[in-house]
Amino acid sequence: MTPSSSHKYLPLGGDAQLFASIEDYTAPGARPATMLLVHGFGESSEAWREWIPIVGADFRVVRPDVRGFGRSTPMPKDFGWSMQLVVDDLKRVVEQCNDGEPVHLVGAKSGSWMSMKLAADHPQLVRSLTVIGGAVKGGATAQWLADIEATGVAAWAAASMKGRFGTMLSAEAIRWWIELTAQTPLSTMQSYLRWVPTVDIAEDVARIRCPTLVIAADAGKLRPLSETTSWQRTIVGSELVTLPCDGWHIGGAKPRECARLTHEFALRHGA
Repeated sequence: MTPSSSHKYLPLGGDAQLFASIEDYTAPGARPATMLLVHGFGESSEAWREWIPIVGADFRVVRPDVRGFGRSTPMPKDFGWSMQLVVDDLKRVVEQCNDGEPVHLVGAKSGSWMSMKLAADHPQLVRSLTVIGGAVKGGATAQWLADIEATGVAAWAAASMKGRFGTMLSAEAIRWWIELTAQTPLSTMQSYLRWVPTVDIAEDVARIRCPTLVIAADAGKLRPLSETTSWQRTIVGSELVTLPCDGWHIGGAKPRECARLTHEFALRHGA
């Protein structure tokens, strides 16, 4: 295999840019389809690191840092987020990092909102969709916002990790996730958390027509399985897989299991 790795900074208007890494570890001469991985709140494209050896064997992988996160330009604390804005960002990634050809789209946590909305609004850009630990409505964030503003991002991350992962990860892995989250700019966290409670794509998901896989925790407390099945069933022909997990961040708690399920699903729907 001949590895190829590059990155792009995509203009977002003004001085803002969106970072995206592009990796192709498929066999020489292969013409692989592209898998686009969209991370959730408080993370960056590094959240997908354990996925690359698994899905990268058969797919070209594009990993953006969502606007404001990772190596993308921080957003100000009074920034006006909207679903249309983040969907347009993803559309820009597909157009500029995959020549507008359809991708196998994967979204985790709040990254699933924008992924599902992209699949609903721009079906020509999505071959298949995998939703990991997803939801269709934003939750209450006032306490998180208050904690972050009072004690800082790193302290909030350390205090909230147990809820994310339950008993699934080692202490060393938890420290890695805390350090990753702590890199998120405070201003991005502030504006993003003010936007989250306004999110509602419940009516949009019923318009999704591409092959769709939903991966959920069987015992997640933030997003009960009954809540997930209530919207998953509105996606025609979608498949649901549950994994044992007593936290709510199933993608981080069970990354290799989620990657293998996604890899198999995407292969079934066109490599």
